[in-house]
Amino acid sequence: MRTLLLSLIAASALHGQIADTTTLDAVLRAGVARTAWRRAALSQRAGHLDSAFRDVERAVTAWGVQPAYTEGFVRLAAHRDDAGAVRAGLRALGRLGSGSGVLTDSALTRVAHANTGIADAIAMLRATLDSGNLGTDRTVLADSLAFPEGIDIDAKSGTTYITSLRHRNVLVVPSAGAPRWLWDLADARRPAAVFGVVVDAARDRLWVTTARSPFADAAVARDSLPSELIRVRRRDGAIEARWTLGDGHGTPGEATLAPDGAVLVTDAVTGAVYRLARNARALETIRHPLLRSPQGIVADADGRFVWIADWSHGLIRWEPATGAFVRVTEADGGTLLGIDGLRAFGSALIGVQNGITPQRVVRIELDRAAAMATRIATIDRPHAAPGELTVGAVEGSRFRYVQSSQWPLWDEKGARIGAAPLPRIVLREVGLSP
Repeated sequence: MRTLLLSLIAASALHGQIADTTTLDAVLRAGVARTAWRRAALSQRAGHLDSAFRDVERAVTAWGVQPAYTEGFVRLAAHRDDAGAVRAGLRALGRLGSGSGVLTDSALTRVAHANTGIADAIAMLRATLDSGNLGTDRTVLADSLAFPEGIDIDAKSGTTYITSLRHRNVLVVPSAGAPRWLWDLADARRPAAVFGVVVDAARDRLWVTTARSPFADAAVARDSLPSELIRVRRRDGAIEARWTLGDGHGTPGEATLAPDGAVLVTDAVTGAVYRLARNARALETIRHPLLRSPQGIVADADGRFVWIADWSHGLIRWEPATGAFVRVTEADGGTLLGIDGLRAFGSALIGVQNGITPQRVVRIELDRAAAMATRIATIDRPHAAPGELTVGAVEGSRFRYVQSSQWPLWDEKGARIGAAPLPRIVLREVGLSP
């Protein structure tokens, strides 16, 4: 196992060459890796570092596209004074575009002092992770309690719509003029925490997704508010129709409008995709083994493919006409795990990747068969993001995204973590080359 791992990393092809060839293979490899990773954590807590290291090796070998496994491999290798393994792991992290957490590890610092090769590898990784700060910030609202999440833009008017978990609302930001809330903040009847928003300009509608949330206004009777897809009249915020997503206990990831008029919604908790066909009365539920934690979703221009960013399994290509699901493989040791927001730009995809460290925005170029990501390029990596990057939208040749969502600043029960000030609603923009 050890020889296989090091040879694959050293060949700069660990992640690409062990990529899945079938859907079942991908699911099995990811499952094997998660099991080994959990076992390694138990061994490490018990002080059995050799056992922990062997299991981390298994996790990396099975599912090397998960940066956390390679980071753990580097940390344990440093504790074992295994210079060759450390250097190989650092190079792999560079290809993954992740790993800032290991740079301050005390064991790694110690072995770097005694090994020039490790010090050089650390410098190269740091330079990689420090690059890509190409966007610009714009404060949209000085309301630090808004807890922004989703975003969409009306291509014709330039109006931006930003969802708020805390205020259970949508902030409407016109291209000129002051922002306003879609619903009156004093109206307790407004929906639950709003996660996603989709502009349906042709029909003067918004589609919003909502769910119970500990981050929402405490005045809400949360038990009475299920996870929903809601159709809203854009001009005045009137709710025209609503559909419960599944059993109502999930958490919507993102939503999109397909070329045929269908609304598609992911559920990151239940692992489902919901489809509301145009003029349909009921939602269709789509499930598949590759859908473990689906987040971003976008259809291509002709509707043949729908792209789904699954946090655990990477980029998934779904063909609605046939029902086929395919995991898109990554070339050159890159990773497409941990993508939240996903949008299309021409033949490329733009992903907001907040599941790696540091977070970034990537441009994904696909091969002709749309089965492999031939290039994963960092197009923005803010050095000081006030919170978590989440979802973005394309406007012309610009990508505008939320970089101030407050997930790292609250615990699962809705209590503040630490004393750092909550960030304002901050959007970030970056140019998209043709």
